[in-house]
Amino acid sequence: MSIQSDKEVNKQLHTDTIHSLSERYHIDESEIREMYESKLEELSNNATITSFLPVLIERHVKNILLFPHDS
Repeated sequence: MSIQSDKEVNKQLHTDTIHSLSERYHIDESEIREMYESKLEELSNNATITSFLPVLIERHVKNILLFPHDS
């Protein structure tokens, strides 16, 4: 069994979240990835606890998808 670095685990978690959103809302994964990575870049500049980023970004993307005029 190999030990994964935090960076590898976080990358996989982001990838899994993007895939899950894509399947749930039937939207092309590349569109979801674009929204997700944009918010990730914005939030990660000032984030001190990065383990919460996937949850925060998932909520942001869901809000865009569900309420496009509010974003």
